[in-house]
Amino acid sequence: MRGQAVNSQKMTVSWAAPPEQHQNGRLVGYRVRYAEADSALEVDEAQMLVIEASRTSCEISDLHKWTQYKVWVAAYTQKGDGPYSDVIIVQTDEDGRSAPAELGVACCCCS
Repeated sequence: MRGQAVNSQKMTVSWAAPPEQHQNGRLVGYRVRYAEADSALEVDEAQMLVIEASRTSCEISDLHKWTQYKVWVAAYTQKGDGPYSDVIIVQTDEDGRSAPAELGVACCCCS
Protein backbone atom coordinates (compact mmCIF):
# COMPACT_ATOMS: atom_id res chain seq x y z
CA MET A 1 0.00 0.00 0.00
CA ARG A 2 1.18 3.51 -0.82
CA GLY A 3 -0.06 6.99 -0.07
CA GLN A 4 0.88 10.39 -1.40
CA ALA A 5 -0.29 13.96 -0.84
CA VAL A 6 -1.95 15.56 -3.86
CA ASN A 7 -2.16 18.99 -2.22
CA SER A 8 -2.85 20.51 1.19
CA GLN A 9 -6.31 18.91 1.49
CA LYS A 10 -6.15 15.72 -0.58
CA MET A 11 -4.18 12.46 -0.77
CA THR A 12 -4.21 9.39 -2.97
CA VAL A 13 -3.91 5.86 -1.62
CA SER A 14 -3.21 2.77 -3.75
CA TRP A 15 -2.89 -0.93 -2.96
CA ALA A 16 -2.60 -4.35 -4.57
CA ALA A 17 -5.58 -6.70 -4.70
CA PRO A 18 -5.23 -9.74 -2.44
CA PRO A 19 -4.18 -12.93 -4.28
CA GLU A 20 -7.19 -15.00 -5.31
CA GLN A 21 -6.17 -17.91 -3.06
CA HIS A 22 -6.39 -15.54 -0.04
CA GLN A 23 -9.86 -14.24 -0.88
CA ASN A 24 -12.69 -15.81 1.09
CA GLY A 25 -15.19 -15.76 -1.78
CA ARG A 26 -15.77 -13.23 -4.54
CA LEU A 27 -14.16 -9.85 -3.86
CA VAL A 28 -16.85 -7.16 -3.44
CA GLY A 29 -14.74 -4.11 -2.59
CA TYR A 30 -12.39 -2.37 -0.21
CA ARG A 31 -12.81 -0.37 2.97
CA VAL A 32 -10.31 2.48 3.30
CA ARG A 33 -10.12 3.97 6.79
CA TYR A 34 -8.24 7.08 7.85
CA ALA A 35 -7.74 9.37 10.85
CA GLU A 36 -5.33 12.07 11.92
CA ALA A 37 -2.15 10.36 13.07
CA ASP A 38 -2.06 12.11 16.45
CA SER A 39 -5.62 11.01 17.30
CA ALA A 40 -6.30 8.07 19.59
CA LEU A 41 -8.75 6.58 17.06
CA GLU A 42 -8.18 2.95 16.15
CA VAL A 43 -8.95 1.44 12.76
CA ASP A 44 -12.56 0.51 13.59
CA GLU A 45 -13.30 4.09 14.76
CA ALA A 46 -11.68 5.92 11.82
CA GLN A 47 -13.56 7.51 8.93
CA MET A 48 -14.30 5.07 6.11
CA LEU A 49 -14.59 5.11 2.33
CA VAL A 50 -16.06 2.11 0.49
CA ILE A 51 -14.37 1.43 -2.87
CA GLU A 52 -15.61 -0.95 -5.58
CA ALA A 53 -13.60 -4.12 -6.27
CA SER A 54 -12.45 -3.00 -9.73
CA ARG A 55 -10.40 -0.15 -8.24
CA THR A 56 -7.16 -0.35 -6.28
CA SER A 57 -6.77 3.34 -5.49
CA CYS A 58 -8.78 6.25 -4.17
CA GLU A 59 -8.56 9.92 -3.29
CA ILE A 60 -9.29 11.14 0.20
CA SER A 61 -10.28 14.81 0.32
CA ASP A 62 -11.39 17.51 2.77
CA LEU A 63 -8.27 16.93 4.87
CA HIS A 64 -6.36 19.45 7.00
CA LYS A 65 -3.26 21.07 5.58
CA TRP A 66 0.20 19.92 6.70
CA THR A 67 -1.28 17.08 8.77
CA GLN A 68 -0.23 13.45 9.09
CA TYR A 69 -2.93 10.82 8.58
CA LYS A 70 -2.90 7.11 9.37
CA VAL A 71 -4.51 4.97 6.66
CA TRP A 72 -5.61 1.31 6.52
CA VAL A 73 -7.20 -0.79 3.74
CA ALA A 74 -9.16 -4.05 3.95
CA ALA A 75 -10.75 -6.12 1.19
CA TYR A 76 -14.21 -7.54 1.77
CA THR A 77 -16.32 -10.29 0.23
CA GLN A 78 -19.93 -11.38 0.64
CA LYS A 79 -18.69 -13.49 3.56
CA GLY A 80 -17.20 -10.53 5.44
CA ASP A 81 -14.19 -8.28 5.84
CA GLY A 82 -10.60 -9.38 5.52
CA PRO A 83 -7.93 -8.10 7.90
CA TYR A 84 -6.85 -4.48 7.69
CA SER A 85 -3.43 -3.69 6.28
CA ASP A 86 -0.61 -2.40 8.40
CA VAL A 87 -1.07 1.31 8.93
CA ILE A 88 0.74 3.82 6.70
CA ILE A 89 1.27 7.50 7.49
CA VAL A 90 0.65 10.12 4.80
CA GLN A 91 1.18 13.84 5.30
CA THR A 92 -0.75 16.48 3.38
CA ASP A 93 1.09 19.39 1.78
CA GLU A 94 1.34 22.94 3.02
CA ASP A 95 -0.64 25.60 1.21
CA GLY A 96 1.09 27.23 -1.72
CA ARG A 97 3.11 24.22 -2.87
CA SER A 98 1.29 23.82 -6.17
CA ALA A 99 2.69 25.23 -9.41
CA PRO A 100 2.01 28.93 -9.84
CA ALA A 101 -0.61 30.00 -12.31
CA GLU A 102 0.64 31.53 -15.54
CA LEU A 103 0.23 35.27 -15.70
CA GLY A 104 -0.14 37.16 -18.96
CA VAL A 105 1.59 40.52 -19.07
CA ALA A 106 1.20 43.01 -21.87
CA CYS A 107 3.49 45.97 -22.25
CA CYS A 108 2.64 49.09 -24.07
CA CYS A 109 4.36 52.39 -24.49
CA CYS A 110 2.65 55.73 -24.65
CA SER A 111 4.19 58.58 -26.60
